[in-house]
Amino acid sequence: MIWAVLPVKSFERAKSRLAPSLSPERRRSLARSMFLHVGRTVAPEVDGVLVATDGDEVAMLAAGLGFDVLRDEGPGRLAVVVDRAVETLAGRAVSALVLMSDLPEVSRPDVRAMLGGPCIAPDQAELGTNALHVPIGTSTSFGHEDSFRRHIERLQFDVVRRPGLAQDIDQPEDLWRLGRPTV
Repeated sequence: MIWAVLPVKSFERAKSRLAPSLSPERRRSLARSMFLHVGRTVAPEVDGVLVATDGDEVAMLAAGLGFDVLRDEGPGRLAVVVDRAVETLAGRAVSALVLMSDLPEVSRPDVRAMLGGPCIAPDQAELGTNALHVPIGTSTSFGHEDSFRRHIERLQFDVVRRPGLAQDIDQPEDLWRLGRPTV
């Protein structure tokens, strides 16, 4: 069985690097919209979805979509949040597809491309990791600017390069690249 793990920061704190381009309310709305898109895209392709979050609204939306929720009690390194979520799936899943929630163009074929075995999808710059399919019990290197390199150095992965998995929204120029200077 394969479960998806979606680490999702509170919408109020999400996308702070977009502050030069978007108001707090627009950033919150963008984060919410991307989470809903990613969640609805991944859910039909896996056996279950676990959302790890510190946000009340995120937890409420996730539960409303039928996802399991793991409350993250405070800001911590992303790797700690992800590893804890993956650990909680022991006994329910054989592997976990960790998928970032800021992938506005991810598609069901993108998700299916990640389900064949241990694999990794880098961000567009091939620095960060946007998706990672790992056996339960695997520790990760999320939260580091060079997490893609760190993952590749530590573990054997097939690399999946697909536009829908590579294009995340972290910086104002990412909005321009998508042709959406504002959302």
